[in-house]
Amino acid sequence: MSYVPSLEDYLPVATTSVTAIASLTTFIFILGEPITDEILQLIGKDSRFLYLASLISRLANDIATNEDEVAEGKLCNAVGCYMKDHPDSTKEDAINAIKEMIKASFAEMEQAMFAYRGIVPDCCIRAVLGWVQAICITYRKLDGYKSTMDTEYEELVKDYMGY
Repeated sequence: MSYVPSLEDYLPVATTSVTAIASLTTFIFILGEPITDEILQLIGKDSRFLYLASLISRLANDIATNEDEVAEGKLCNAVGCYMKDHPDSTKEDAINAIKEMIKASFAEMEQAMFAYRGIVPDCCIRAVLGWVQAICITYRKLDGYKSTMDTEYEELVKDYMGY
């Protein structure tokens, strides 16, 4: 049996493994807007804003891939860690709690968006928020790697891309 940490211990490590910070920092810099030290403090690699983006991405992934990971004997994801912390909880309880964490993280990101108006270029904030929303849509419909897209999702992508 593999070691399953507490959710509190898991999240700081898991958020770095999702590579959101590296991807989003790259996006921010290629948008063509001047990026000051003040902006980097608010939305740069060490910011709460990008931590929340990483957290949402990791939690959405963990919900989507949980069944496959459990079947492979991998219990170290947010669902397994939550269930370890709450031994009387069911998988559904854990997933619902993680969905609430995602919802709270989105709410905190939205508050930051308004607080950063006039300081951080809107395109930078929209790029991060759009990326996170795309991740959530992807993981809501498939696990990102193995599952096939259903027609609803395929039509959503085609509509977005203008096909």
